[in-house]
Amino acid sequence: MAILQSSLVRILSQRRIILGAGFLISEKHVMTCSHVVSEAIGLPQQSLKVVAGQLNVDFPFVDTKQTLTAKVLIHGISEYAVADGINDIAILELSQARPASAEPISLTPQGKLWGHEFRVFGFPRANSDGVWVSGIVRDRLVNGWLQIEAKGQTGYFVSPGFSGSPVWDDQVPGVIGMIVAVEQERNTRAAFIIPTDRLLAVAANLNGVQGKLLKSSEAATFNPFEYGSPVAPERFYGRSEQRLDVKNRIGAISSQSLSIVGLRRSGKTSLLRYIKARPSEFCQASQRPLIIHLDFQSKKYRTPFGILEGLRRGIKDLTHASPWSNNEDSYEVENGLATLRDQGYRTIVLIDEFESITTHLDHFTDWGDDWRAKMSDSLFVSVICSKRSIDEVYEACGLTSPFGNMFATTILGAFEHNEFRELLLDGFERGGRSLTDQEVDFIDELSGGLPFYTQMAAALLWQYEDHQKVREKFELQSAHRFVELWEDLTPNERQRIVEIVSSESSSPENLRRYKDLILHGLVRPSGVLFSSAFAEFVRNRPS
Repeated sequence: MAILQSSLVRILSQRRIILGAGFLISEKHVMTCSHVVSEAIGLPQQSLKVVAGQLNVDFPFVDTKQTLTAKVLIHGISEYAVADGINDIAILELSQARPASAEPISLTPQGKLWGHEFRVFGFPRANSDGVWVSGIVRDRLVNGWLQIEAKGQTGYFVSPGFSGSPVWDDQVPGVIGMIVAVEQERNTRAAFIIPTDRLLAVAANLNGVQGKLLKSSEAATFNPFEYGSPVAPERFYGRSEQRLDVKNRIGAISSQSLSIVGLRRSGKTSLLRYIKARPSEFCQASQRPLIIHLDFQSKKYRTPFGILEGLRRGIKDLTHASPWSNNEDSYEVENGLATLRDQGYRTIVLIDEFESITTHLDHFTDWGDDWRAKMSDSLFVSVICSKRSIDEVYEACGLTSPFGNMFATTILGAFEHNEFRELLLDGFERGGRSLTDQEVDFIDELSGGLPFYTQMAAALLWQYEDHQKVREKFELQSAHRFVELWEDLTPNERQRIVEIVSSESSSPENLRRYKDLILHGLVRPSGVLFSSAFAEFVRNRPS
């Protein structure tokens, strides 16, 4: 029996009226919508009260004759809930053993889903036996839900009675979310789902559930690690200290700007995309954050005019109104930003690859002073990512500006050890495999906890298992990346790295000289290079 059907649950009233659906996520836990639970136990559907009631469920594809009772563990806003958008998630615990043929289903956070086809089974009021609906996945809404749409003008579409049903994507393959609401407009065949990352965030707080959620026989055929492209927000791991730095700056009572500094492939772009996708983690709803992401590597942003146009379009996408029409009219631009500020909006501009301005200096000589003036007037706040500090970028260009004085700095180096270990263990578990302490140490030896190299080493170990082959593949794959890293270093940094490779031990005096390299993750606190493969690369470089 297909895993989707064997996990499916019907939520029943005391009179065995079908109120919605749910699905088995462990040996004894069922996930569904809070509003379905409210109806089943007689609470108003919008109630946020945490309840300890019981309700009836059955497994329609397994045994319709056996009705089980389940108690409510999580309902609406509770101590386990996620304060991120609209939370309509409930978790039930079966009071009796599940039917023998009922199987838990796994949930895995997904990346881009636009255009994927989905299928879902639900119980519209007129059909207690249920019906199938298929359609197309769109994208996230402001509150974090995903929009889906039925295909064609004929056939069934998602309607009341589907709430709590798991949504399956064959392309993934796997569950990508849970039906939570239906578009109320007549003739509109759209519905909304809570994506798996939010479902997992709630379920992760229950003992014994998280591991089972991430285990799947199907997942074992897919490598759970990825490197080369920025990590999707749903798969973002760690950086808790830096995320707190961001929150304490842009989410403060009076917002402040932040410079995020990290060498190439330290995860800067992934962090910015995470901030963009998770506004409620960094700002209160009352601050009305408008987060705009600009990548300065893009040709569109090679002039101050292009940057303002990107800012204008970003604001228009979020507010559905253009704050100004003429980028060359500085009064109009500032008036538009001031109006947003006075209306209670907090405009936050995320800038990636800031050092790209160095290739177009003729356009950017006075830009920093103008941007600084706008930030001083609280027209917006900036989070800027660069390989070096803003002052160093300006100094390398031969420019002087007080622009950098507006920013606090946080550095992206190696993962904290607990974050590094959690990423590896969760990833291997998601792929249906376990990981030994020796294998964790092996990945650490190759990667030093730097995000890109950690993902690379883990992906290779998952694929090949044999340590010697993994080492050979890692050295091959990382060779070009090490060349880029070496070229990004200053002559003084290169000299100190050569000293480390040539030295038998590091004295406390030397460790003080390596402090900045340790912060960036290139040197471990013990005084050795972050990666044995990088050390070999340095040894083999022509002198």
